[in-house]
Amino acid sequence: MSDNLKVAKQAAIILFTFIAAVVAGLFLPNRCSASLYCPSSYAILSADQQFLLVMRSPVKIENDRDHFFRLPSGQNIDLRDKFHTNGIFRLDTLQCVQPLDWFADDGELFASGDFKLLVRLNRFAIESQKHEPWRWCLKFYNNGKEVKHYQVQDLVEIPNFFFLPQTSYGWHSVWFATAMYTDFSEFVNIQVSASSYNQFILVTAPQFLGRFHLSDGNVFLFNANNGEIKQEWHHYPWIKLSLIIIGFLTVMALLFTMLFRAIRKLYRWVKQKRLHTQIMVPH
Repeated sequence: MSDNLKVAKQAAIILFTFIAAVVAGLFLPNRCSASLYCPSSYAILSADQQFLLVMRSPVKIENDRDHFFRLPSGQNIDLRDKFHTNGIFRLDTLQCVQPLDWFADDGELFASGDFKLLVRLNRFAIESQKHEPWRWCLKFYNNGKEVKHYQVQDLVEIPNFFFLPQTSYGWHSVWFATAMYTDFSEFVNIQVSASSYNQFILVTAPQFLGRFHLSDGNVFLFNANNGEIKQEWHHYPWIKLSLIIIGFLTVMALLFTMLFRAIRKLYRWVKQKRLHTQIMVPH
């Protein structure tokens, strides 16, 4: 076999191997095994132990893993049996003082000590951003009334599942990494003022392209009274993404150039071989 033919085959093998490796190993997001998403009912006790915030799970009772709550008196109550709506209840009479017509899973709901201020996350915001009324990813409530909401594109630099980590809960994308509510400025000493007493801190999820880490998450400090952003720190995954794309296209261009040159040499060799054969054949 000619050296030119060997070079052409080697270049073709390198090119197609590289393309397959990139598609299969780099640009495909890592997926986890899916599991059934069944949120449990739960309750939160107010700081003065006078009120109870109750969230009844919308799933069937057989899928509600833990719908019991221990009162300060030590008594266990069945949340699904004792309460027939979500909301804030007086602990002494179990009378509803603020009904809530929505459910937020444990870990998605943050509250001030007196329950006047509530912050609600939508963990499925990436998947639901194209569907009303679930375009929102973050909502703020003051005395039961919504005062501010954000869509995922307001907080996440690249709001697409392809650039975010995945979780096993329904195969949904993770758009936030950490969330925290604080009543006191001593807890998070960012701004020493009266307005820093009710703050909500949110860190969005880091962004990836397959196994390439593009950036850490953005950090936001909100005023929980009105939901306005007080401070924010952004990372820009587009910078690394652009460099990766440019590098990938450069390598692809070099490989195609190598392949083209090898094929051109092969064509010349075949052409010379045929011409030599025709000369050698007697007439």
